[in-house]
Amino acid sequence: MTYISSYTEDERKILQHFFTNTESDIYFLKNFPDFEVAALFVASYSRNKKNLRDMFLDTIINLDIIEPNNKLIKKQVKELKQQEASSDIEAKIKELTNKLYPESATELRQTHPYLVTRSFAKWAQKITNIETGEDSKELMDMLGPKAQGLFAIWADKYGHDSLKDMAHGLGFACENVSNIFSVILEDHRLGDYQEKSTRYLEFTEDRVFMPKEFVGTIWEDKLNENTHIVMQAYRDVLENIINYLKENREKPDDIKDSAWDVAIKAEAFDNARYILPTRIRTNVGQISNARTLAEQLSEMLVSQIAEIRERAQEIKKEAEKVFPTLLVNVYANKHRECAKEDMRQLGLSLEDRLGNARYDKNSAVLIDYTPDIQDKIIAGMLYEAVPAAHSWQNCHSLIKSMTLEEKLVIIETFFENRVHKHDRIDVLTGKVETRTYKHAPMHALDGGKLKFEIVMDYGAFRDIHRHRRASQRRQVLTTALGYEIPRMVKQIGGETKDKYMEAMIHSIRLYNELQDSKEFHPEVLQYIPNFAFRISEIVEMDVWDAFYAISLRTTPQGHFAYRKLFQQMYLEIERVLPLIASYIEPDMNEYELGRLKQEQRYFEKAEKRGLDESQLIKPG
Repeated sequence: MTYISSYTEDERKILQHFFTNTESDIYFLKNFPDFEVAALFVASYSRNKKNLRDMFLDTIINLDIIEPNNKLIKKQVKELKQQEASSDIEAKIKELTNKLYPESATELRQTHPYLVTRSFAKWAQKITNIETGEDSKELMDMLGPKAQGLFAIWADKYGHDSLKDMAHGLGFACENVSNIFSVILEDHRLGDYQEKSTRYLEFTEDRVFMPKEFVGTIWEDKLNENTHIVMQAYRDVLENIINYLKENREKPDDIKDSAWDVAIKAEAFDNARYILPTRIRTNVGQISNARTLAEQLSEMLVSQIAEIRERAQEIKKEAEKVFPTLLVNVYANKHRECAKEDMRQLGLSLEDRLGNARYDKNSAVLIDYTPDIQDKIIAGMLYEAVPAAHSWQNCHSLIKSMTLEEKLVIIETFFENRVHKHDRIDVLTGKVETRTYKHAPMHALDGGKLKFEIVMDYGAFRDIHRHRRASQRRQVLTTALGYEIPRMVKQIGGETKDKYMEAMIHSIRLYNELQDSKEFHPEVLQYIPNFAFRISEIVEMDVWDAFYAISLRTTPQGHFAYRKLFQQMYLEIERVLPLIASYIEPDMNEYELGRLKQEQRYFEKAEKRGLDESQLIKPG
């Protein structure tokens, strides 16, 4: 998809040096000598409504105009406030404060457009004069420390691991794509992705994608009607939940107003997101190597869905500007196209012979696992510790002959001493602080496989889908498995629940009409359900992966839907690994406003660093 560019000539000059185009929703990053800088912008997707190029320009405004001016003034104001109060001091503080620029780059463009124009003209001229690459390096030198500082703030709030994932390889952006597209792009387990989050940002009706298959047909108006109904419900339910929580929950005295407001909104978004249709637009960034991208494109080029095929062609076109030879001969995987359709037809022919045993709610059931899994894992723990003269089979035979008490000695030895204190350097302040860290267990745990069938709402699926170490095989999304009703909608009831149910019922009726028409492939009909509708998939992981995923996804700040699923997975694992499961240590409690403590810690940490709230990463 292309659009009319609103960039000035100087803005285009800057952007064209660092991105493969300024007109399309699909573009690659280039000339970023510092991977941390490139990774920062891709990682910023999940909490920002803007596109990558606009975020890049905003960052230049912040670093070249806002921060140099405001940092000096704030320092002077701080020094004045430390002096004895007087009318002269107050007047000087007021005079200085009036000289502060807006902290928002968007607002500065409106209040001081000449400063922005002058800054971009300067950098555009430098890029025009590039001969040795030094001018590009100068801009990167300015962005580099900022990247490190923002990484430090980001890591405190959201964790380090997702940032580390982004700091390598080939980066590109896919913007204004549907959630159906982003899932298929992210199916490849070797890519690293960041996507616009439904948990932190509000969505509007104009952000709903119209699939090409419906454009110009009798169904286009019906899809538009559905969009209007569900997005109106989304707005109303979101507003009702925010108001309800503000009126019925009392803020503890020790909680900052900012942390309280963020936690209230997060709870509201977590509940309202169930109403969003899967065709809601999102932005997704990927960083990977060329081989991973080639494999993705090969499969996407034969998709039954027009959006997938057309976007794959756009990605290939832009990628060739960065890797002109490596991706030029990417082929369409016709085997996948034929085999997938042949298997679908075979499945339909066997449907009458299948039993019908389905779950009417979100559930995680352990359907298969490595035979004798517990003893085999314990044997794996022992195997790496014994002299080379002894085989794994020797270890397994010994474990089989051991008493319960003897096995427990091996297990306890394997898991002990995981908690240690480590020094950590704060990149922003340079100070060293000591943190207590619980290390992941050693990888002997990957010697046993666990296979779950998980039935979950599409929103929870989007979260679980991120665990790319696990093998995931899903069925096509339909409305057949019903839908979830989120906890706040149940609790508030009344008009809020009525609007929610109206949206779900309208989507079911539209889906059934489209299905009965037999005009569309089942994969295309995945655009119709809301995030509330359930999807089923098989998730296979080893025990080490289960330790990691369950520990991570049961923390209080997690979404309540996937927290319950991972808690169920833990209970299932307990049945087959009774001696080992307790070391996972999941949080089995339920929380409302689960993000509150994390947000409070975030704001407190920022205060210790001497940062005001204008310097913090906030959704939007």
